[in-house]
Amino acid sequence: MPVVPVEALVIDGALAVLPGEHRDIAVLRLPSVIGTIMELVEHLWPAAVPLVPADPPSCAELAGRDRELLALLSAGCTDESAAAALGVSVRTVRRMVAGLMNRLGARSRFQAGVKAAGHGWLAGRAS
Repeated sequence: MPVVPVEALVIDGALAVLPGEHRDIAVLRLPSVIGTIMELVEHLWPAAVPLVPADPPSCAELAGRDRELLALLSAGCTDESAAAALGVSVRTVRRMVAGLMNRLGARSRFQAGVKAAGHGWLAGRAS
């Protein structure tokens, strides 16, 4: 979120910690305060986006081999057929995919595909 309306920490739904002035903190056990903070978080959460440490590299920073692999995989090729098309082993293709997933911060191949498309890594490829 660009701006968080209040800094607060709720612990076990029973304790609220709020910053005060001059580095003081307030510790509250009032159910109404805790409930209000939790409702605020629930209201704001859908608008939040994940915090990422750095922007992924642009398509221009992708090696030619990585661009070829992404094009093959987005066309529906298996690891085996992509390996044959690239002239490398299946193990190398899987290592390359793992590297791309790491660069994208993706936990699954599906998520990697969505992120690659979102960053324009698949733009301009031949259909």
